[in-house]
Amino acid sequence: MSTNGATRAKSRRIRMLWLAGICVAALVAAGCGGDDDDSGGKSASGGGDSSKPILVGAAVALTGDEAPFDEPPMQAFKQAADEVNANGGILGRKLNVVIRDMKSDPKLAARVTTDLVNKGAELVLTPCDPDLGAPGAIVAQQKGIISFSLCEASARFGPQGIGKYVYTPSHITYLEGYVMAEWAQKRNLSRAFVIEDKTFAGYDGEVCKGFRTRWGELGGKTVGSDTLSADDKSIASTVTRIKGSNPDFIYMCSQPPGSPGWIRQIRAAGLDQPILMATATDGSYWLKAVPNASNIFYPSMGSIYGDDPNQRVNEFVKTFTQKQGKPPQTGYALFGAAVMDLWQKAVEQAKTTDAEPVRKQLDSFKNVETLVGATTYTDTAHIALDRPMLIMEVKDGKIHYSGETWKVQKAPTLTG
Repeated sequence: MSTNGATRAKSRRIRMLWLAGICVAALVAAGCGGDDDDSGGKSASGGGDSSKPILVGAAVALTGDEAPFDEPPMQAFKQAADEVNANGGILGRKLNVVIRDMKSDPKLAARVTTDLVNKGAELVLTPCDPDLGAPGAIVAQQKGIISFSLCEASARFGPQGIGKYVYTPSHITYLEGYVMAEWAQKRNLSRAFVIEDKTFAGYDGEVCKGFRTRWGELGGKTVGSDTLSADDKSIASTVTRIKGSNPDFIYMCSQPPGSPGWIRQIRAAGLDQPILMATATDGSYWLKAVPNASNIFYPSMGSIYGDDPNQRVNEFVKTFTQKQGKPPQTGYALFGAAVMDLWQKAVEQAKTTDAEPVRKQLDSFKNVETLVGATTYTDTAHIALDRPMLIMEVKDGKIHYSGETWKVQKAPTLTG
């Protein structure tokens, strides 16, 4: 494994410990690996047999480092498929969701996806991680089948990196930085201290790039910065630099497990400035590490705390909780249902599951409503660049919707 590959694997292992409460068995019970009716229609190149179910092949991680990230949106997609089937299916055909474990192994991903394609998959679902999702997406692309990552947020996963049949329901990473830069300016915050977490260099680095780009365009001043790792248990020197620079706010491109400890030390030092974070902060699982955490803000695709302005999101969370026995661990679960929103609409408009007609419909989408908000695709951008995001607030140790939804005045590009 390359150095970068080893770092990514370590990063996934570290965060997996924080999300270990997710139960893979629940997903298995929901129908993983079922061979009944695997024939489910012909390949997408033929549009499928209208007398048989539409086979949706999911080559995702049920075990290994990636499992905590893939399971929630996969559960959500399965929940959405059940609802679709209860309402008669798509084009009069029921959905047969067959889930295969690629075991967080990129070498296994292509083989598992090939097996699903050979069984007649007309839609392929791939992992959230770009390195684990790419092998399956490449197989689907080569076979002329639409594929969706469950929640990948990098533009390199779409037409630029793999091909025209590859999509993600997610917003691009840079958008998170743009949102918080504009929001900070609105609140008359002009002096930022930036902390970048190098543990998750791909994600956090792109979020920070987005923030720095937009913050500079807006005339904001960065009075100091530091780079940390999840292994950094003491950040005394960083705290000293923050004190010396006297920022209006701290922008932290980070996520658990590193960020909770850093926030605790920052607050213990008497620094009570607003802390602005990345979307990966979402989820209440880390709050016990920072008792009574307050004055922390981050952008999110939706609120899983029962107070989303879209009642459909609140109903989704309620149903998810009933079916899984617990609420979603993070808002990333919402992306699974968004995949269904997007693909179903495109198929129904195209009146076929054929990849090319469906692609044309997807690429024409402009502000199409999904569970995670309005989505626009083009022939070059198969990821949301300017979707409105909810501003979430951590106050008194709890997370809630702040009441603000932010649509950027200027959208990021595919390169930041």
